[in-house]
Amino acid sequence: MAILLPFMLIERRSLVDRVIRLVGRGRLAVTTRALDEAGEKITRYLVVQTLINATFGVLVAAGLLLIGLPYALLFGFLAAVLRFIPYVGPWIGALLPVVLSLAVFPGWTRPLLVLALVAALELLTNLVLETVLYAGSVGLSQLALLVAIAFWTALWGPVGLVLATPLTVCLVVLGKYVPELHVFAVLMGDTPVVSPDLACYQRLIADDTDEALEVVEQAARRSPEEAYDAVLVRVLQHGRRDRAAGVISAAEEQDVIRRLRDVLERWDDAEPAPPASP
Repeated sequence: MAILLPFMLIERRSLVDRVIRLVGRGRLAVTTRALDEAGEKITRYLVVQTLINATFGVLVAAGLLLIGLPYALLFGFLAAVLRFIPYVGPWIGALLPVVLSLAVFPGWTRPLLVLALVAALELLTNLVLETVLYAGSVGLSQLALLVAIAFWTALWGPVGLVLATPLTVCLVVLGKYVPELHVFAVLMGDTPVVSPDLACYQRLIADDTDEALEVVEQAARRSPEEAYDAVLVRVLQHGRRDRAAGVISAAEEQDVIRRLRDVLERWDDAEPAPPASP
């Protein structure tokens, strides 16, 4: 991969032209938009990942200096570089300073401090920095990313582990523009694929009034009128349409109406009362 990447960068324009030639003139504009969006998202991902890893490396180096471990700056640099390997990279980077601390310091206090430092910084980075900085940056759901990492790692080993996120981003972007690959955009993207009224209707059919109430409350955060018009009224329309088409029975339609009434009552009870006029 280290040998292949420079040649791919040198031949970048030629590769783009070949892809455009492959898909044909009729899809020229769509292909161009897909390539631009994929390149933009991957670039944003790499920039954000570099910033996060650099912060992680600086904090590791500062912590190791406070502990008194030799070569703290070197270990901080290695921690930043190895963190480009998802999930296992930070612990590979932690192995060397832990082993060195066992050799340099007597007892288990310093090695345990080094291990606790890396664990705390990794939790901080995962739960805070990545949550804030990655929000909407690559357009992937967390579950889909975990599944994709497992798939590419099983297929290509360590190389797949490193390239899992960029490859999955490309698949999701292609799914937005190529109908044959739309399944990837639906299953792996982070954008909602079902309208709130359909989501609420499905929850009511499944007799899950708690989640139906969550859908209504989420729509009401934008405006209560939208919750009524765009969710509740349309749920009734879906039920009437399915009843007319024979998809559900009359009893099932009445069950949906009864559950919707229950959701509406619970929502009204949860709504704050308007302030009394003086």
